[in-house]
Amino acid sequence: MTKRIRPMALAIWIVFLLVIPTTPVILLHATMDAFFAPLLPRVDAGVLSYAWMLLAVYLSTRPHWLDRLIGLPAIYMMHGVLGMAALVLAIVHRIDLPAYGSAKLTGEVGFWTLLALVIVALITMAGWLSSRIPAVAALRRLIERVVSREGSVWLHRLLLIAVITVGIHMNLVWYIAENTVFITVTNICAVAIIGWYVISKLRERFGAAHGTVLSVTALSGDTMQVEMVVPSMGDGWLEGDFVFLRFPSIRGMRSMHPFSMVNRPNAAGLMTFAIRADGDFTRLVSTALSPGTSVEVVGPYGRYRRFIDGHNRRSSSRQCVESRSIVVYAGGIGITPLLPVIQYADELGYDIVVLYSARASEGLLYHDDILQWAARTGNRMQLRVGRFSEREFADAMRQGALYVIGGPESMRRDITHMLIRHGVRAVDICYESFVW
Repeated sequence: MTKRIRPMALAIWIVFLLVIPTTPVILLHATMDAFFAPLLPRVDAGVLSYAWMLLAVYLSTRPHWLDRLIGLPAIYMMHGVLGMAALVLAIVHRIDLPAYGSAKLTGEVGFWTLLALVIVALITMAGWLSSRIPAVAALRRLIERVVSREGSVWLHRLLLIAVITVGIHMNLVWYIAENTVFITVTNICAVAIIGWYVISKLRERFGAAHGTVLSVTALSGDTMQVEMVVPSMGDGWLEGDFVFLRFPSIRGMRSMHPFSMVNRPNAAGLMTFAIRADGDFTRLVSTALSPGTSVEVVGPYGRYRRFIDGHNRRSSSRQCVESRSIVVYAGGIGITPLLPVIQYADELGYDIVVLYSARASEGLLYHDDILQWAARTGNRMQLRVGRFSEREFADAMRQGALYVIGGPESMRRDITHMLIRHGVRAVDICYESFVW
């Protein structure tokens, strides 16, 4: 295994891209009457496409167990890749194996619905893609002028219609429908996944934790600090986690948006967020929120604390833990999830190095608190307006250290590549790509 690959992430990708989707193909080949064997190579593309569609639906429910293994941003990326892969194979299947009658009609409806909505979803919802391709980012900004974030979310959910229509299409292909074993197993899996999707959305809508906004204050520049109390979340998250928030009484803030907690878990369920106005939802924070506003919370999600705990468990002794260092690279508002992580690592006895930069001085959030913490604990802290140089990043590295990154996606990629070039293993680097 190379230093560039996280074994767990690689294993999950293999399972979702290859192992699970090829299972129905193998079942089809094993149960199909020999008379139809010549058709199977052309049917396989459609079966694989449908399997990837169903897996994409499952991933859209944000499985908590998978988040703790690879992180929600990676889940969203996998969701998008599966959607694109399903569309490509659907094109191949449609060209190579035409259908007739009702099977053709449902197949055409499913295909064109899938084509249109996958393209829209990739532009408006796949931040991992728009952060890498400037043209997609430009299209996203253009669409956001017309379609709100809430509208984009609902367009994305319409993909379920395409999946259901494709499932009906498969059941109307007579030589597939006559394969009782295959169609029964496939339908059971499809109903289970779609049923779980519906249940998860109902739980998100009616089972969210309820809380109340306590205060909304200007923090720095265009960033606001929002404090709220959510009693049922008391001690219900880990350091570095984030949750999804919605404010059901405020138009434009009724869809779920992710934000990291600035503070550590506590029994009272007091939660603090630093929210920068950079979208239609976040721009309403300063004008629409006020003390007493009701809030709904879904989560938590995140891997920062799990990352540190996982390395602790693998350490052979307490002496080994104390001899290690944690190097924190933060940019702008990316410091927010890392503040509680730094405090937690400090309590564990780690030697901590923090490099924190922002484009402007007002972007260095909580800088007084961080400097006071550094002076009190003796840990190294560097603040910078503007980017650190690669030499400065490299000088902060420590033998056998863990590396925690928070900030803009471009900064995260640059630092990750730099660390790997200097011999750091991917399993010793943790970041949450906050691109949605």
